[in-house]
Amino acid sequence: MIVSSWLALDDDDKEWTHYYAQDIDIKCFYMTYIQTFLVGISAEVILGNTLAVEERRVWRTFGYYAHAMELKLKADAMLDFFKGAISVPRKAGKRQQLKLEF
Repeated sequence: MIVSSWLALDDDDKEWTHYYAQDIDIKCFYMTYIQTFLVGISAEVILGNTLAVEERRVWRTFGYYAHAMELKLKADAMLDFFKGAISVPRKAGKRQQLKLEF
């Protein structure tokens, strides 16, 4: 279900989609991880009991780390933009004034 729902998404939606998959059976855990890893889906696959709120293993796919890196790069670019847009002039004896340039 995870793979088919991911394939049905548009390319723009795929970059913001993240899946959590949890199962109590070890075979289903491995199967889910392998499928999401090979397709490149951003996912966390959890081995544990959902009803008992138990987690024995948590594996993250490569898509998870690639997605996190992409978001970090976008956040860094936005931070650089805002640093360039805001400048604080310092004048001796006067209060600091905030100057916004858009």
